[in-house]
Amino acid sequence: MDSTAHRHDTNTEIIDTPLPAPKRKARKPKAPTASSRSSSAPDPRGTTVDMMALRSAVCRAVNVIDTKSTMPMLARLLVRYSAGKLAIEATDMEMSLTVTVPATSTDALDATVEGKMLRDMLKVFPAGDATLYHATDTKFSLDLGVGACKARLFTVPSRDYPKIDRGDTAEWHTIDAKLLRELLDDTADTVCKDQTRFHLNGVYLESVDGETLRAVSTDGHRLVRSTRPYATAFQTRNPSVTGVIIPSKAVRELRRLLDDGTCEIAMGKCRVYVRQGDWLLGTKIIDAQFPPYEQVIPQAPTALVTVDRETLIEACKRAKVMCSETRGMKLCLSEGASLVVESDDPDAGDLRETIPAMFWSKYNGTVVGVNHEYLRQALAALTCERVQLGISGELDPIMVRDADDAGMNAIPDARYVGVVMPMRI
Repeated sequence: MDSTAHRHDTNTEIIDTPLPAPKRKARKPKAPTASSRSSSAPDPRGTTVDMMALRSAVCRAVNVIDTKSTMPMLARLLVRYSAGKLAIEATDMEMSLTVTVPATSTDALDATVEGKMLRDMLKVFPAGDATLYHATDTKFSLDLGVGACKARLFTVPSRDYPKIDRGDTAEWHTIDAKLLRELLDDTADTVCKDQTRFHLNGVYLESVDGETLRAVSTDGHRLVRSTRPYATAFQTRNPSVTGVIIPSKAVRELRRLLDDGTCEIAMGKCRVYVRQGDWLLGTKIIDAQFPPYEQVIPQAPTALVTVDRETLIEACKRAKVMCSETRGMKLCLSEGASLVVESDDPDAGDLRETIPAMFWSKYNGTVVGVNHEYLRQALAALTCERVQLGISGELDPIMVRDADDAGMNAIPDARYVGVVMPMRI
């Protein structure tokens, strides 16, 4: 009995003794993934700005960046917050544009972002309040969020971005923005595109006697001079220089940016600045001498021909069909108070159209050749009902102007004067 009890007690002791728990390795906490970050609650830190205003500012600034440059930094936008405004800045080293939008921020924001990537991202984001947060803990990045939509764009420190001159020391003058846009619209299409003739690669803007603002452009085959009254005279740093040549790229951007109302313009030592509302554009001027354009404009044409503008435009379009690559359109002054438009192609045929006209001439029968497209563009730049053509001879330039303006102003004071060089026939 005692031995049996002893065995029972031993077994009971073995069963009742708890077994040691197996040791388990402690798991390291997982790093948050991009999806977990996107689904988490929005970070209260950062800069808050209206999405539509931010999208508009970025789209305007992207037009300035140079994606083909050997400097990758020029393909980026500088995003900077200061004093209640978010500034989007872009430059190609020749021209710079700064666009600001109202914003609120609890953290510093000063970084560069790839411009086109940011624009494309903003275009597909919904409207609402956007939050920008510049993360600098591991990789420099810009976190962008609108509601449930979030994105992360890698950034480059702004210390490597070119310094932008905003004309802080320049003398600013207020002018009518619509007036400036009209001058640039009139002259933009005749800017020379040949980069070897750099002195013609822009619009020449000058102040005449402190009462007139004038814009001139030419490509060697045609010329446009547009004039508007202007009350305040701006001056360059050099008193002997009355005008500057604004590069064609800056002209194109100003035509997009200028809105109704007033704007401010300033001349620096080698730059010109224009600002209006929430944007400021600065551009280098072309350091060259613009040709003496007044010598090209006919001051006393032998024949002055007045015709309906739309009728002559349509005649140019029809003449284009029969014009060969080397032969232009012919303008003939006939005795029957009419202007005859002729074109021919030795391999196809010919065209002849008679347009009613009023003209004053010392002689009839003048025939002059002209590029139909150049003449059509000069006519299309006007909005009047009738135009006046100044014709002297078959080798002399052809002048185009508003017939109503011709009755009020002499040629030197005309609001718009177009000149088309003749073609040999």
